[in-house]
Amino acid sequence: MKGLAKSALVSLAVWAVLGTAWELGRVTADRNILLKRNERVRLNDLGELQRFRQANAKLSPDSERVVFFGDSITYRWDLAHYFPSSDYVNRGIEGQTSADMLVRFRQDVIDLKPKSVVILAGINDFIWRNEGSDTDEQTLQNLESNDRTMAELAEFHQIHPIFVSLLPVHDYTKKGRAVYSQVPQGAITSANQWLKTFCAQRRYLYLDDYGAMVDERGRLRKELSEDGIHPNEAGYRIMAEVFSKTYPREQQ
Repeated sequence: MKGLAKSALVSLAVWAVLGTAWELGRVTADRNILLKRNERVRLNDLGELQRFRQANAKLSPDSERVVFFGDSITYRWDLAHYFPSSDYVNRGIEGQTSADMLVRFRQDVIDLKPKSVVILAGINDFIWRNEGSDTDEQTLQNLESNDRTMAELAEFHQIHPIFVSLLPVHDYTKKGRAVYSQVPQGAITSANQWLKTFCAQRRYLYLDDYGAMVDERGRLRKELSEDGIHPNEAGYRIMAEVFSKTYPREQQ
């Protein structure tokens, strides 16, 4: 019996290793597919300027407008649901890095003449970094540079820059583990430390969504996301609460 039990344990261990290897292989394949998709998009339409060109042209002037500017986390945020009485415009695009966002900053922010812009950028900078040439430090420096440039452009055009911290990620689900494995250890906290200091120096609003959504292990709370990176309804509710508490009422 002991021999059978030992064999069973060995078999389970082998299957666990094989399962992990298969999962990592699938994640790598999915990442490569997305990388090729992003490369094609950049070749055909750098910054994806075509995405909102027609929608922007239909907007009428509004001195109270706020543009939410970011990647898929912003894109999935149903602003009309959480801020039903406000003129908030969503200009998030899935998979974009801060460099992609900088390319379209004039078209999707400046030309809309908003009062404020809410910038959430950075997680894709680390996920899609060029592992062959960019170190984690270089990726962080690039993100900092792009954030600085977007802030300076906004201020020059009398637009209030508001920055949102990078959200934590988790590895509590299969999809979560796939995401978590792509983000360098400590990258999110390092980016947020710099961003918080930068905003304090420039007197920009800083929305600490990270602090509101992180658990005791430094991960995104499991109940706030199914895939480890994108908030669910409960997650976006917290983000809306942080924004409403931080954004001055006289600016709303």
